[in-house]
Order: sequence, then structure tokens, then C-alpha cells
Amino acid sequence: MHMISKRSADIQASAATTMVKQHNFFDAEDEVEIEKEWDSQEPFVETRPKTNKHKRMEVLYLLCSIITTSLTSLTLSLLLLLRRLLPSTAAPHHPADPSVSLYQGTVWHERRRPVHHSFKYTVRYALVDLDHSSHAPHDHLSANDARLRARTSGPVFLLTIPPSVGYEQNPLSLYYCYDLEGSTHSLKRCMAEELFGNLLQAKM
Repeated sequence: MHMISKRSADIQASAATTMVKQHNFFDAEDEVEIEKEWDSQEPFVETRPKTNKHKRMEVLYLLCSIITTSLTSLTLSLLLLLRRLLPSTAAPHHPADPSVSLYQGTVWHERRRPVHHSFKYTVRYALVDLDHSSHAPHDHLSANDARLRARTSGPVFLLTIPPSVGYEQNPLSLYYCYDLEGSTHSLKRCMAEELFGNLLQAKM
């Protein structure tokens, strides 16, 4: 059992914690705390209170996003059902990609402030060998980009929740970056990528 905890340091008031529990991923049981690394060169940005117009636009954008995602998921689900019912329309069989493995896991989310609440749900994760996969996710870091950020020299594995029938629910993606030490690989750094692209790093 492998447990990974991510603690956001930039919003202390919310004290939000997201934990991802991965079954049968590593032999040893360990827990890694990942804290955000602040960039001292990042310019200061003044924030202003949102106006009613901005709030209305956000609500409109959220509604459009929900409607679009629902229609896309419904269409793809119907197509998938037709493929199962009509053998002639079934897609040709392709051999499994050895660089991708699927795992069953559970995601927990807990928020202590301002109101304590928590929930969890079961998900299916994809573990992708970014150096050898021919279907690496286009919206994630490549193996070379991850090595550059982690300052490692070995293979890079991505643990993420793949989209399903057009619906994407992926609060956290993890990059396992290894170093080459002779003929062996040693896990040196774990990087967590949040939903909006923020990268958090932890040394192993």
C-alpha cells in the first residue's frame, strides 16, 4: 500500500489536504509530504475583489463547462454502448501497451476550515513510463521536462487519472523521477502536479 499526502502551504486558512491511496504499487509502505516550493523571483501581483460582473461570468462559464462535459460524456457513452451491441462497429483489437499499467485506487479529500468536511471516491490510475510510452498524455510534462525540473538522470513514471468518456477528474498527477546509479535506478524525487498546473516537489 502506498500513500501520498499533499499539503498546500499557500492557503493556510483552508488547511486542505488531499491524499491519494494507491494499492499494490510499492512493496514498502511510506508516506511523503509534499510542500510547495516558493519562487523568490515571482513578481508580486495585487489582487482586487471580484465584481458582480466577474461573478456572473464565472457562474456562466461553470454552467457552460458542465453542459459541454455532460453532452460529450453522454455522446461518447452512447457510442461505446453501440460498439458493444454491434460487433461490426467494434474497433480493431490493439495489443496492450507494456509501458502503461492500470491500478485501482482511492482518493480522499479533507478540508478542516472554515467548515470541516471530507469525501472519498474510487478511481482507476494509469502508471505511464514516459520514456517508452507511445501514448503519453499531451497535457502533462514529458520525460525530459520532468528530468530537467527534478534534476535527475533516470527514467520518469507518471501516475495520473486518465479521462473517461470525455470526463476528466484528475486533482493530482504524480511524477516519480529516478536517478541512475551504476546499473540500478534510485527514486530521488517525487513531483505532484495540481489540477491547475502547479508543481510541488519532495525529495525522497
